[in-house]
Amino acid sequence: MASPSPFTRWATPKTSANHSQHPSSVGKPIPPLPPLPPMSHGTSHLVPSSPLTEHQFYGQLNFGTPRPTHQLFSYAAPKKLARNASHLDDENIAPTDGGSSPSTPSGSVRPKKRPKHNPPLSGLGDGSSRRKPSRTNAQKIELILGTIQTENWTLGYFLYQIFRAKDNEGGEIHRSSTHSQMVSVFLAGRSNETVADIIAEWMTHPDGRIPADSANSDLLYSTTVPYTDIRPVRAALTSFATQTVGKRVAVEAESAVKLNSGLHVSIGKKHPETKLRREDFGEGTIPRVQAVIKEKQPVTLYLFNRIAMRKPRKRDGIIIERKTRPAAMVVTHAIASLDFCRTDQANLLPLMRGILYLGSSAPVELINYNCRIGTMPAPDTVRRAMITLSEEEGHATQAHGKDPTTAGFLFVDNTQNYARARDLRIGRESVMNVGMSGLYMEAPDVDIEVFNLEDKRALIALNRRKDVTVDDFLGFVDQLDADVTGTLHILEVLARCIPSLKSGWGAR
Repeated sequence: MASPSPFTRWATPKTSANHSQHPSSVGKPIPPLPPLPPMSHGTSHLVPSSPLTEHQFYGQLNFGTPRPTHQLFSYAAPKKLARNASHLDDENIAPTDGGSSPSTPSGSVRPKKRPKHNPPLSGLGDGSSRRKPSRTNAQKIELILGTIQTENWTLGYFLYQIFRAKDNEGGEIHRSSTHSQMVSVFLAGRSNETVADIIAEWMTHPDGRIPADSANSDLLYSTTVPYTDIRPVRAALTSFATQTVGKRVAVEAESAVKLNSGLHVSIGKKHPETKLRREDFGEGTIPRVQAVIKEKQPVTLYLFNRIAMRKPRKRDGIIIERKTRPAAMVVTHAIASLDFCRTDQANLLPLMRGILYLGSSAPVELINYNCRIGTMPAPDTVRRAMITLSEEEGHATQAHGKDPTTAGFLFVDNTQNYARARDLRIGRESVMNVGMSGLYMEAPDVDIEVFNLEDKRALIALNRRKDVTVDDFLGFVDQLDADVTGTLHILEVLARCIPSLKSGWGAR
């Protein structure tokens, strides 16, 4: 029996007689399919009444040029289906002998999709690209500013709302993720254009100029008017910088005058941890103060250096070092005096200057003047500091002299001081103060064994003094050292006394 034509099977309607059952529907009755409604094609109605022939099939569907007979069943490979798809619904599957038909009913025609015609972009010709051109920076700015004006906002109010984090009651303002992320990236400096770039543009923008005859010209670098009350951009920024630096300098000064900063020396017993010691004054005092200022007051040090120093000069590409009034020394004493003016407890460097003046027999009026301008303490404070140092030095000298492992020399002499009564008054008379002064010197290079009493007694028992002559004493003298010392002495006398040799000696 010849097999029916595939086109006949394709066009045959599904009935209960010729429809193959699915394995899962064995034993269940299959309901008949409902009759197909008439389909409109142009102005006529096509109602399938009989199977279509091959010629009618091709002519009806208009698939193009018919295939050759030997390629009739050369169907394309089926498409890759989803998990929930069935091969029975695939329109490209080949017909089987079981009488099963594809999901498309017989005689039905799939309607063609209408082509979508995208209108060309405005401003472009028929042959131009359909891609929308990118806007320029000016166009983007106009778009954003137009949106701001549409919402009845100003540019300042827009920027204020962008960076505002709390409302008037102090509550946190809710921000979208986009808003929060963009502000965070900008303020953290992770964007290409930073806050510094914008401030630089504001300071140099011609629209921010303040006329010389304007009332706002006096607000530049203002220290009295809060910068939040100043409206022009340049005056507000300069006043903000001035007032912010002023607050920072005050914070640094307060940190520098604290008890543990290193600028405190205590004369009394109130603060034993900072009690005055002889090690506090010496060659390391000024470097110690400089280190404290550099650590605690960096902004203050920068400002004072800008005041004290001009731009360094160069000669042949080499920076000329400043020799007179070195700025580091001047700035250190100036800042130390200001810290002492803030609190009289930060008195390390001013007290050292007061001891220098009093030890140099400076007039008391000069000390009082320096005390008035804050460069040194009062004369009584300097005197008590010297008494404290002398007591500590006395205890150290006694301990060194009592130590059997150390050696030293003591020089003692009588002293006289005549106090003349300049003003003749009742009960006053000239007095001669007679006393004794001593000087103790350490001898760290002396061998302590020379003071051994047993060795001294043994040498005395030998009685070698009876055989000592003048030549023996002269043999103890280093003649080479004596000759060199005498020669240098004569050369120095010649160089200092002869004018033609004096200039060369001074240069050397």
